[in-house]
This record gives sequence, C-alpha cells and structure tokens, in this order.
Amino acid sequence: MQITSIEHDILTTVHRLPIDKQKEILDFSLFLQNRTDIAEKSQPSQFSSSLQAFLEEAKATPLHIEMDIFERDKAISSGRDFQI
Repeated sequence: MQITSIEHDILTTVHRLPIDKQKEILDFSLFLQNRTDIAEKSQPSQFSSSLQAFLEEAKATPLHIEMDIFERDKAISSGRDFQI
C-alpha cells in the first residue's frame, strides 16, 4: 500500500514521540476505528426512520390549501383607480 506524503509526515511525527505518547495515539486511533465500525453497522434510529416515513408520506400526499378563505377576505375593488 502506497502512503501519501501527509501520512508519511504524520508517521514521522508520531515516531519522534515518547513511547507512552505513541501508545495513547494508537489507543485513540483504535477507539475511533471501533466507533466508526459500530456506526456503520448500526441500524437507523427510531427518530430517523420516523422522519423518513413522514417525508415519503408528505411527498406522496401533497398539501392542499383551501383558497376560499383568502377570497372571502379579499378587498372588493370597484375598478376605479384612486390618485392621491
């Protein structure tokens, strides 16, 4: 496997650290890898599943707004233009 220059720089820097600090970095890296693996394997949460179902339902059934209520409150115009 070919490593990039950034990876090479990181490894060089880590190798310069004392052994106890190298171990901390390794432990933290393993912790992050484990968390990533768990997150990839986990099922979607109940909230995200419910939200997805709601969005699909909203797309399938468009919102209908009754426009009559707006027409009743509309000002009646006489057709005359007023100038001030």
